Amino acid sequence: MTLLKRSMSAVAGLAATVAVIVAPATALANSGNNWGYVSVVESGASTLLIQVNGFNYYAASNTGCTELNQTLDTLKVFQSMAQAALESRHTVNMYWGTCGTSLTKYITFLDLNND
Repeated sequence: MTLLKRSMSAVAGLAATVAVIVAPATALANSGNNWGYVSVVESGASTLLIQVNGFNYYAASNTGCTELNQTLDTLKVFQSMAQAALESRHTVNMYWGTCGTSLTKYITFLDLNND
């Protein structure tokens, strides 16, 4: 291995180590899923609330955790799916995650079931 390749490998390894050490404190803290009937669909400019089995789940373009942020197009899809579930009385399977120490459950995936 040439000196240049070894130096580049060492720099890459150091950069990876530093990236892990300085990772933001707002990392994905918890995740899960909930299956049930939608009872509320509420939307705002860049947020969406879907209530399933009495629990509130949110989708937003800025959650504080990059991995939980959704695009506006995704928010529209989630809203359409939740509205369809509400009107048809079909169930959904809601996958969610929390950010840091927050207890707010942010939607990561949504299944509309044909039951």
